[in-house]
Amino acid sequence: MSMLPDHLSARLNQLAQQLSIDPSELTVVRLSGEKESRQRQLQLLQGSWNNKHPWIVIDEADDKIYTITSMESMAQMMSMISGIQNELFKMKLEKAIWQRLPIDFYDVWTVAIDRIRSMVDESPGTRIVNLDLDALLTDIKRNHPNLFYHLEHLQLDE
Repeated sequence: MSMLPDHLSARLNQLAQQLSIDPSELTVVRLSGEKESRQRQLQLLQGSWNNKHPWIVIDEADDKIYTITSMESMAQMMSMISGIQNELFKMKLEKAIWQRLPIDFYDVWTVAIDRIRSMVDESPGTRIVNLDLDALLTDIKRNHPNLFYHLEHLQLDE
């Protein structure tokens, strides 16, 4: 990356490390021309036009760094992010259930999932990741008290 100023070269090395990509494998291009123009030029500084990794684009007008990636790669990233969000939501739901002392975890899980599905069906724009799990499980516990232990009702023999 000798064609780049030291500060950009250092930033690209840092980005490559974060992406677990060898900096020498990066395709780096310079975007030149007037920002307001409908046409600008790309100049290959390093790598190959056929590289499988995202291209790193440096806008010479303001030294901003951008990436260009294929639609397949973008779809794969979005799918991975969605999967991670789904797993995180399930973990949060599991934690919220266990905190309420279920008699049978899977019974409470089933009721919670059914309730979530009906909420989504009623309001298609509902984002599950933003769902208030505390309110949901408080409502389930109120409507289905038989699914939970109630410590205030337990008598301990001494």
